[in-house]
Amino acid sequence: MRVLYLGGGEFPDGGAAARCMHMTAKGLVAAGHHVTMLFPRTMDVRAPGCDFDGIDVRWSCIPPAGASPGIAGYAVQLLRSRPRFWLDVLRLVWTGRYDWIIQYALGLDLFWPVLCAPRRLGLASSYADIRGVDYIGSRLRYINQLLGDELSARCSDAILNGGSSLLADHYRSRAPGSRLVRLPQPVDVAVFAAGDGGRFRRRHGLQGKRLVAYAGSFRWIEGIEDLGRALGPVMEADPGIRLVLAGAYAHQDFAGFESFAAGSALRLNTIQLGRIALDEVADMLAAADVLVLPKIDHPLNRYANPIKLVEYFASGRPVVCSAVGGVADYAVHGENALVHLPGDIAEMRRHIVTLLHDADLGHRLGRNAQRLAHAEFDIAAVARRITEVLRDAAPGGPTRAASREPEHV
Repeated sequence: MRVLYLGGGEFPDGGAAARCMHMTAKGLVAAGHHVTMLFPRTMDVRAPGCDFDGIDVRWSCIPPAGASPGIAGYAVQLLRSRPRFWLDVLRLVWTGRYDWIIQYALGLDLFWPVLCAPRRLGLASSYADIRGVDYIGSRLRYINQLLGDELSARCSDAILNGGSSLLADHYRSRAPGSRLVRLPQPVDVAVFAAGDGGRFRRRHGLQGKRLVAYAGSFRWIEGIEDLGRALGPVMEADPGIRLVLAGAYAHQDFAGFESFAAGSALRLNTIQLGRIALDEVADMLAAADVLVLPKIDHPLNRYANPIKLVEYFASGRPVVCSAVGGVADYAVHGENALVHLPGDIAEMRRHIVTLLHDADLGHRLGRNAQRLAHAEFDIAAVARRITEVLRDAAPGGPTRAASREPEHV
């Protein structure tokens, strides 16, 4: 099958959404499908299209050679890329070359019926709409989204919900006749299972240290300040513990953490790696004694299903996480993680200390989590499910019920 996969942001450096799209497309390619991905822009200087893990990736707007990606350059990119992207989308959709057309929360909902029109002419067979938390948390207030989410859902053959059960409830209420299928965030389990913790420790001089690690965004809703308050007293008592943080961040994202941690063992023994390559992330997770996901209770988190949880699980290392959004849908306390209520700093601290001192428990939780990742989160499993859904939802496939409960992987 030939798939056209439309994304609304940057690629490959567009954060978790771009990584989710990449993993989804990688799984579809591995399953034998041809995938073309189209994005509005990239800040990398490269050809308008390239082969990326077997995926045909294209951008509507790329910076000229020698251009500086400063604020002015980024603003110009934003202004130029969107109209070009819309034209490219129309051109590709109406060529009739694709069996499936998938959008990933493009913000083009009022435009989506135009994109779906070729189906009536037999130029495409299936349309799917993949939804994640950005849609609810940051865009629902705009008129396009207020009117467009229902319109987009009703025009699509299937909604592939990559968010939490709360997000599924939203779409079920907005478009009750639509086919809604919940999918976990996809992860290439083989990449994370192959992480080399010893290599990471040698590279950063961390042999003999006990590592608590976090990889991801540093926005305040991620709970990094809560993590610092939980871990600070533990690190004061045990100078052999290190907190390792990986991910791109702005200074303001880290201001709260630095203000209360200044001069303490927490600040002195925190290692900030910034953005690192995926293989090094896998090494870092493999090196960790405890992986942490301390999200706070916030609407964005309630609707989210974070990709870093499935990457943590794929690594086979023990996880301490807060029960919010999609995390609560998959993390089971005492079975594949130690789970605490969002904002419960004392309980987070107890769980971290428990895993630092109980290697057997950590190994058991990590094995169970990795087993779940292999069965449900791996790119091959997610690709199989998407294939089944789109074949079933295509015109001529089984008739959809007038109102159905969301299906699960």
